[in-house]
Amino acid sequence: MQIILKSIILAMIMATANVFSDWWTFVILAFICPWFCNNLKDSILLACGASLLLWTPLLIYYYIDGGNILFNRVSQLIGLNHPFLLILFSSILVVILGFLASYSSFYLKDYYDNKN
Repeated sequence: MQIILKSIILAMIMATANVFSDWWTFVILAFICPWFCNNLKDSILLACGASLLLWTPLLIYYYIDGGNILFNRVSQLIGLNHPFLLILFSSILVVILGFLASYSSFYLKDYYDNKN
């Protein structure tokens, strides 16, 4: 339950940061996640969950709000039959980026904790 609450709060912070900066800012915030978690599983769940909570509804909103032409053309360009597959694959990519940021940051934190 605590991870879900932390994911929602982190997704709101990521959304606020994305308003004022580039799209990849969520990776920096996912990189910071392990400093607020005690183990690898919680940090990965937090980063991946918050990244997914941020990007999937945003992509669906952009599709519904007139972006369906762009989603259709891009999905045809890369050989997908339906634009929701593009949203699905984009969401998977976001989860992978959040995972890699959190995973590497956890072991970087672990290295510095063991060094001292």
